[in-house]
Amino acid sequence: MDYETNDLSKRAIKERERAKNIGKKLWIIAIAIGILGCIIWKWYALLISIGLAFLAGSIYSYLISKRVLENTGLEVEELEAVLKAEKTVEEIKKGIPITPNELIRKMKEVPEILDWSREKHLTISGPDFWGIHHIYIDNSLKHVIFCPKTDFTTHVFMGNPVGATVWRKYDKHINQLFSKDLNDDILQWKIYKDIVLYKGKMLPPKENPEEPYCGEIVEVETFHDDINDEWIVAKIEDLYNEMNIDKSFF
Repeated sequence: MDYETNDLSKRAIKERERAKNIGKKLWIIAIAIGILGCIIWKWYALLISIGLAFLAGSIYSYLISKRVLENTGLEVEELEAVLKAEKTVEEIKKGIPITPNELIRKMKEVPEILDWSREKHLTISGPDFWGIHHIYIDNSLKHVIFCPKTDFTTHVFMGNPVGATVWRKYDKHINQLFSKDLNDDILQWKIYKDIVLYKGKMLPPKENPEEPYCGEIVEVETFHDDINDEWIVAKIEDLYNEMNIDKSFF
């Protein structure tokens, strides 16, 4: 949104908030008048009063929604979501390389992406502390992330479409050093078709704890194997072979 549209949008949202406040007061007044009408007039005065208040509130809300649509081309709910996303992006100082409108679009694409991600090998660049790493997703939506290091140790995170449930570490001889079950908030991810967002307690802290780290998807390949323990060990060896580095020097 450009500056002028953004300003009109924020004013429209303020008007809608004011309409909500007016609506609440109108309901209180209508109920009070209705009760008074029941006492000094007829029993159905309360129903008439509430009906008129509902009608007036609906008309005013419709006019506000129509004004928002004319000024911005968005429904009120969509505009509120965009402005909320825009505020978040401003707060994290553009740490995620996507605009608010793109963020809303990506959120709507999540069901489609879940199906798209089946049987995929994603090569990811970033965040810096992981560098180039790999995500494999099989047909049953098991997820595994391989983070190979220059000393030939490998961190492996296994989980589901939203995050890791197990963390393992292997040495350069692919001996398993440890395996830990993880709580839901330790490492979470959200995969889109061009980026992956990461957050969780095991990642380096940020000033804004809700700000995720971002990795760019640099390559997408098909993947038809089933993820299991034997496959994981074989894949670690394959990844280092693809890096063309001789382990004997380490």
